[in-house]
Amino acid sequence: MREVSLRELVNYVRVAGGYAGYTDAERAVRSVLGGVLRVTEPSERTALVTILPADLRELWQGPGNPATDRTKESANGEARDSEALLQAVCHQARYSEGSEARRAILAVFGALKEKLQERTAAWADKLPQAARPFWERAHTIDERQDAYQCL
Repeated sequence: MREVSLRELVNYVRVAGGYAGYTDAERAVRSVLGGVLRVTEPSERTALVTILPADLRELWQGPGNPATDRTKESANGEARDSEALLQAVCHQARYSEGSEARRAILAVFGALKEKLQERTAAWADKLPQAARPFWERAHTIDERQDAYQCL
């Protein structure tokens, strides 16, 4: 199957997250992937990154990614719960409220569930504990439409 491109993922997130434009959706994608990286143990990062398509892998490995510049605080055992992921996303995206970070996380995770296709289960297995509650709550656009049809 064809790998998802960054542009395709961002456009999906733009619709799923209700973002007005491409730039806001791209910021959401970058901040969520960076936040996940920040709360992932260093020994587990490689396994998580290699599951991503090449276009998305470059987001994590590219120069200037703040998630790769971990602070002493995070390197010394920062809390790795869902609140830590919210804070990491807020910090990277410069969101002022946790609700903005939550919306970004759910939109990006829903997009990844749809676009990673056969890699979705492997990605979910490798996600850090801090990300799992959001992963479980995230839905693809099709899943949301199916739920609304039942109402």
